[in-house]
Amino acid sequence: MTQGSLFEEVNDAPKEALSVVPQLPNEQTDKNIKWFNQRLKDIERLKNEKEKLLEEIEAIKKQVAKSSKHAVEQLVAANKLLVEKALTRLDSKSLAVKYKMELNELINETCNELEFRYHQDMRAQRSAALAKLPNKERKEVRDMFAKILGVDSSFEIEDFYKLSEAEMKKKYGDDIFEKINKSANSFLDSDIFGDDDEPEEPENKTKKQREREAAQEELEKLTNKDFSTLYKALSKRVHPDLEQDPLKKMEREELMKRLIAAKDTGDLFTLLSIEFELNQADGKGVSSLELDKIKRFNKLLLEQREKLKGDIYLIQRFESETAFFYQNFYDKTQKVIQRKIGEYVESLHLDCVEIREMIEDLGTIQGTKELMDYRFAAAEVELFNDFFTDDDEEYEDDDFDEDEEDDLPF
Repeated sequence: MTQGSLFEEVNDAPKEALSVVPQLPNEQTDKNIKWFNQRLKDIERLKNEKEKLLEEIEAIKKQVAKSSKHAVEQLVAANKLLVEKALTRLDSKSLAVKYKMELNELINETCNELEFRYHQDMRAQRSAALAKLPNKERKEVRDMFAKILGVDSSFEIEDFYKLSEAEMKKKYGDDIFEKINKSANSFLDSDIFGDDDEPEEPENKTKKQREREAAQEELEKLTNKDFSTLYKALSKRVHPDLEQDPLKKMEREELMKRLIAAKDTGDLFTLLSIEFELNQADGKGVSSLELDKIKRFNKLLLEQREKLKGDIYLIQRFESETAFFYQNFYDKTQKVIQRKIGEYVESLHLDCVEIREMIEDLGTIQGTKELMDYRFAAAEVELFNDFFTDDDEEYEDDDFDEDEEDDLPF
């Protein structure tokens, strides 16, 4: 091992472990190597945890779909009937505008439920509801949608409901959805939703702060260069064109796919793992790394570890395809899962009964007014509760290492 290198393979460590030991005995070196090894272990654990979580949620989704199929079909049919009944009631000339606006809101809420949870196409019903509103109110709704979508007056809001994705791109350009998503995200962060914060005044930074920021920028450049250098070296070693044997060529193609995916996602752990696999196959030990490079890789590994924690949190709490099933059914025991699924199916039946009652209310003008008045009152109560309660969960980092507060190499 050269004087400048710091690590050698741990003889008594398991072959699959990405582990290194210090060559130069000083406290700073020990700390960086400790972090390096620990973060590799953490990332491997979190990757496995994420994969297992997704597999368990997928199994739960299949159980829920099988057990609730009949109840879901009934609920979807009832919701569609509710939308049709509400659309018919919008034609009533004796119904006040405020009730028609609330009916439109009911239709959109129901369409949202059918589209996002049960994957039904409700664009025609949304368009019909908008068309049935009085001219003034329809313009208000159109203007609001235009503001949210970030489109000009040439954009026909009804197209958002009527046209397919391909048709939208053909009419308004390939980047229309990128513009809409960007505008919608900005709208959600705007003061329409209560974000009244004034722009922050530029901070007068001290010389020390400026020097630190410059050092951080330089560190980031070096880190990206290290990552790129490692990727290029590995891609040369595994390139399929260098292999003539068909089976080995296929193995290299799979390795190359892993490398490209790791490069695209900034996955340093996978790059190091592939390097370790190749070295093991060649009868070599863990690659030697310079201390400065270890420090820079530590920063990347820390970011990757925190991203994995965030990914797991999103899967559990926010992602539409997983959060519902995790929060409502996830458990370590199958008995509890089955009990929760049974309770869910029963709740679907109760929802269906409630929707049928709403359909009955919409059968008369008086019933419609009473139902809309009830919705007005419920919205006020919900607004009151939202204002005076805060149920936000704090994201706790159980793996926080106080030694990692500042691991920049200076």
